[in-house]
Amino acid sequence: MPFAEQVAEVTEGRVTVTILPAPLGGPAQHWELARTGVADITWGNFTYEPERFVALWFAEFPNAGTNGGRGAKRGAVEDLSGASGRSAGL
Repeated sequence: MPFAEQVAEVTEGRVTVTILPAPLGGPAQHWELARTGVADITWGNFTYEPERFVALWFAEFPNAGTNGGRGAKRGAVEDLSGASGRSAGL
């Protein structure tokens, strides 16, 4: 069953999903489309707008840490930035 039909079914018709035949904008514009309410759900990759997502730069550094399990968790932001996720803008 397609995603849009599943959403309608599990919400008993209260929520509908319309999947457009083409994107509303380029990849770098998707964050702004969601922020401004043009679209409720978009796809985005923070590497298209690195200046907007400085706190996530650490994710682009392979082997940036000494503990893979901890690095896969939110605590990695604290380890690499010296700040809590909240103050780092997350």
